[in-house]
Formats: sequence, structure tokens, C-alpha cells
Amino acid sequence: MNKYFILIVFLTFQLQTVAQESQTLKGRVQDAETGEPVPFASMGLKNNITSTVSNLQGVFEFHLPEKSLSDTLIISSIGFQNLSIAISEVNQQIQTVFKLKKSNTILDDVIITDSLSGEEIMNLTIDRISLNYPSFPISMSAFYREAQAADNAYVSLVEAAITIYDENNIKKGKSPLRTKIKVDQLRKSLGYKHPYNSFWEQDNLLMHLYSMNPVPNRLKRFKNYKVVNKQTINSDNESLYVITLQTDEPWPTTLFVQSKSYAILKIEQNYNHKIDGVKTWLLNSDTLDVTVNFKNKKSVVEFKEYQGNYYLNRISLDTNMDYTYKEEVLVNFRIVQDVIVNDIEIDNPIVVKRDEAMRLGRSLKNSNQKYDERFWENYNILQETPIEKKLVKDLEKEISLREQFKQTKQ
Repeated sequence: MNKYFILIVFLTFQLQTVAQESQTLKGRVQDAETGEPVPFASMGLKNNITSTVSNLQGVFEFHLPEKSLSDTLIISSIGFQNLSIAISEVNQQIQTVFKLKKSNTILDDVIITDSLSGEEIMNLTIDRISLNYPSFPISMSAFYREAQAADNAYVSLVEAAITIYDENNIKKGKSPLRTKIKVDQLRKSLGYKHPYNSFWEQDNLLMHLYSMNPVPNRLKRFKNYKVVNKQTINSDNESLYVITLQTDEPWPTTLFVQSKSYAILKIEQNYNHKIDGVKTWLLNSDTLDVTVNFKNKKSVVEFKEYQGNYYLNRISLDTNMDYTYKEEVLVNFRIVQDVIVNDIEIDNPIVVKRDEAMRLGRSLKNSNQKYDERFWENYNILQETPIEKKLVKDLEKEISLREQFKQTKQ
């Protein structure tokens, strides 16, 4: 038999095997009762820590690791029962609708555990830090998106595939800003200049976003804050404590705490100046000292459980502010940031060296890296929403975003 024929057959078989092993699930997550989308639901695997999240409309694309056909897809969201379905049963040719049922079951042990005060729950949560969160080095593969708008028109977009290396030395109480983050892949728009964006081009907004996660290193400070509200809800037929704290920051903090493990599953902070007053920064522009008045600022930090420990799953921050001078609004500025963790390496974490790590004073907008189009075709990202459709329309005034990505300086 011709050796070249044998080679072609072998290669064809190999390509078919890869095609069978490489899978992408496309879906939309809905409330089974109302049909409303379930935003930011988590998609994960039963036997693998790889995951992604849905967007505001509940839409997702999940690029699965090889050999996961025999695994089980698990979809979860606080307030709903988890949905488990064998991947082999999901039609990969169409967008599948996944319906989550609300957790309305009242558990017997709620009556017992709900006798704890909010302060007692916080003390237990803090005392169990070393049991619930990893105290060993890990690395995380994550997707980052940063969009900036001026006067309701988007002016820039940055997306990156990043590696986060964290030593997780809880005893040291290390600041999250010292966690090392490396940019593996980058794509960005060309950006539109306006008179007031120089400050944001000098600062690394990704590192500031990551530093907003207080778990586990800065969780102990919550012990000093006043509990202003406590209630119990159900999620996947388990009770969760919802604790609202009044902190020394100008925004209330709400914690979703699992009643059995006392691990924090979610942290929400929402600041609105109409309620809490005005927080100001002095920003030196070329000619003016501009005051930054925060109109609203909302952040979400979520965690996921794997093999008895809880790991970061998502961080989101939406900041809306007015730049003013002598009480006159010069421009409204908005920054929307998202980090979703796709994979976590526990046994052999990827160590980010100091010379590879990002710097606090260097913005990703000013970073340059070769754009790899094929990489992005199979990478788990936060899917588009109507907000992103407006973003695309605003940024594609001259050329398409795809062409802008290609024009990134090498």
C-alpha cells in the first residue's frame, strides 16, 4: 500500500478524533417558571473545574476540554436548583434552552441555624477561612473585558486571556495587588481620544478590579462592621444567609454565606450617591483640576466550590461617574469590567514570574501583544449582550473591530 495514502488516512483519522473530542455547547439559561433569562449563571463540569458563565441574557458558549463527552454539565445560580445533564445528551448543533427551577423548598435545619445572629454568622465565616479557601498556591486561567464610554458613547474595548498566580498565604494577609497576573493573549480596539481619558490610560484597571476581592486575605476586616440586615434564602435546596453590612466605605456590602460551610458564595456592593452622598477624587488634567463624582458603582464577586475548597469564579464592576469643574459636568464616564475564571490549576500551578507580571501603573490599553485570531475562536469569553452590540456600533465608525484587533502593534 502507498505510504502516502497511509499517512493521509492516519491524519484524517487524527483530525476526526480531535473534532470529536473538541466540543462547544451553546445555550441559554432561563427561569423555568417565568421564562426570564438567568444572568451570570455558572456552567461547569462534574469531574473537571473548567467553567464559564452566561451573560445578562443568560446566553453562553462553553468550549469544553478534550475527552469531556462522558462528563456531566452542571448549571447553577443562587436562588435556583442546580441543573445536571449528561453532555452526550446535549445537541451541540443548536442553541439549547436550559431551564432552572427556583429553590422554594423550606429546609428543616433552617429553623435551627437561623437562630444565629448576623454577628455570629460573620464570626463563624471568618473563623473558617483556612478550612474553606485554599491555603496553597494556585493559578487561574481567566478572561478579562474592559469597556470605556464617554457621554454614553463607547470609546475603547480591551479583552485579554490572563493567568493569575496566587500563593494564597493566608497567614501573611498579603494584599491582592501583590498577586501576579500575566497577559497571555490580548485584543483591543484602536480607541477614540477625548480630553479626559489620560488618567485611565495610565492606570492598570484590571489589577484594581482584582484587588476588590476581599476573600480570603482581607475578610477579617468585616468583623468590625455593623450587621444591618440578615435573612435566610434557599439555593439548590440548601439554605444561604444573606448578610448586609454597613462598612466604612460609601457603599453597603451584602454577603451570601452558605449555612453548612459558612463559606461566602457571593459579595455584592452597590453605591449610589443620591443615597450615600458624593465621593470625590481630584484628577489633574492638562488645564483643570477635575472632580470625579461617582453616580453609581456596583461590584459583584462570586466563588465556586471544588473538592471542598472555594475558588474565585467571577468579578464584575460597573462604574458611572461625572467629571465636573466648578459644579459643571464636563463629561460622563463609564467603565464596565468583567473577569470570569475558566480554569484553575491546583496540582501544578503556572508560576508567573516577576518580569512577566503586569505592573500597577501600566494600562492594558497601552500594552501590545500579537493578536492570534485562531486562539479567540475556541476561548471561553463572556458572550455579547445588547450592551456589547452598542459597543460594537460605537467603535466601528471607521473599520470593523476585527480589523482593529489585527492592527494591534506588535
